[in-house]
Amino acid sequence: MKAIIAPNSDGRESDDEKRISHVRARSIKSNLGEVMEDTLRASDTDQTYCFLNEGQLRERVGVFNDHFTDRVEGSKVLYAMKANSRTRVMEILTEEGIDGFDCASGNEVIDALNYVPPDKVYFNHPVKRRSSVEHAYQRGVRYFTAQSKSGITEVLGTAAQLHGDPPELAIRVGLRNEAARIDLAPKFGCSPEEAQELLRRITISGARASLSIHLGSQNLDPESFRGGIALLGRLAQTHGGVHSLNLGGGFPANYAAGENYDLLRYLHVIAESIDQLEEGVFASDSARKIVIEPGRSIIAEAVDLAIPILEVRDKDGMPTIHVDDGIFTSFSDRAIHKWEYDMKIYTGDGRPVSKKTKVFQINGRTCDSGDVLGEKEFPADLTEGDFIWVKNAGAYMDSQSSHFNGFEPPHYISYNI
Repeated sequence: MKAIIAPNSDGRESDDEKRISHVRARSIKSNLGEVMEDTLRASDTDQTYCFLNEGQLRERVGVFNDHFTDRVEGSKVLYAMKANSRTRVMEILTEEGIDGFDCASGNEVIDALNYVPPDKVYFNHPVKRRSSVEHAYQRGVRYFTAQSKSGITEVLGTAAQLHGDPPELAIRVGLRNEAARIDLAPKFGCSPEEAQELLRRITISGARASLSIHLGSQNLDPESFRGGIALLGRLAQTHGGVHSLNLGGGFPANYAAGENYDLLRYLHVIAESIDQLEEGVFASDSARKIVIEPGRSIIAEAVDLAIPILEVRDKDGMPTIHVDDGIFTSFSDRAIHKWEYDMKIYTGDGRPVSKKTKVFQINGRTCDSGDVLGEKEFPADLTEGDFIWVKNAGAYMDSQSSHFNGFEPPHYISYNI
């Protein structure tokens, strides 16, 4: 099986040009190793590739459907586009019937509308440009999130100016969560007391008032959802009912070797907590709606990354490798959040991996001296042309890439088992 790589100039897709090659595995016994072998040995071995497992992505959506959508009345699963908005990813999610897309910018709104109608587009960044709100509203989007008086005024003012249908406006409540690898509350959200006043203003305006939280990215404690859901329930009851509860995302992916976070546990806790909500949470004139916004947990484990080793040498007595990637492309989270990844070696010439190991410093490909990925223990006989195989690389590693030094994000190869 020979992989044909679509030419591209920037590593991303446009609306009118698909830049992902589609590779079918030979049989159901095929695995990523065979796909990688066919691709890497049939192509230039100094190119970095991402391998998208379409079957695994579809299966992941199925898990949310089976254990949340089918379990919780009025539930909706939105995909957080910021995690990975490659064209083929968006196509598959749409084909699998995702309930909508969580958007963080005007450009994401425009992109989402290429796949779903406006009522499935949720503009959930709590701070937005006024122009982005106007453009989204003109295109039929009616769900927005805010965290302040100025934020709701921006949305409500736009609705009045454009004489459109009243929007649904969710107030983001900030909740600290020490179990999250990235706690979002210091940056986003209002206090419960502020939320009550903002809900009142929304209802008086004639718009639909809702509530939202986000318990942090890579949230390692499923039990944290119990407290968050209970708080939203109390706030909603005090207000006299809201139109929806948005629980955010944050479900973790398994990155480092040995991690085994159970998504089903999170969905069970959420469903159980929602069952315990008392009467009066939802407005009497509204069907209940419970929203979650997974991104990382849907796409991360459906993609593997293969990075060629460009140079192997000793630098001041330290074994050192230079690779065709780095913190300015796939590994910005390594630099910002000290993320650890499961890295293995795929030998470019097919030789068995050496059992003898040693610690190497991994240097990124740019001319910036800070472009260093740290130290890892690898087989001692690494050589130019071998690859570092990074598992679970689908979330944020591509979408946060820059073009510093003129380098491109990895080329994507799509296959299906």
